Amino acid sequence: MFQIFPVMHISAQSTAVSNERVPGGRKQEAVSLDKTHYSCPVYKYKMRNDKYFIFRVFLAAEPKNATNEKADKLSKGVTPILNWKLKGVALLCSKE
Repeated sequence: MFQIFPVMHISAQSTAVSNERVPGGRKQEAVSLDKTHYSCPVYKYKMRNDKYFIFRVFLAAEPKNATNEKADKLSKGVTPILNWKLKGVALLCSKE
């Protein structure tokens, strides 16, 4: 039920509105990622609730070399993003 995931180094970035930014630039980027990537929740502990929720990370929903598997899933009506969502894929933080 568990898979080791590569280490990710996360840092914070301000989302405050500044005069130097192009209006709508960030929002357009998030919309395009939302269609092609799975928005995976990251939790502090195994308990999945809002209290231990930290942030979301966009993960590529399908492998780079998927061809036949992609055709099978699309014919069944299950997109790769929906497949990950139905399986309840989430990441857990660890200091180890």
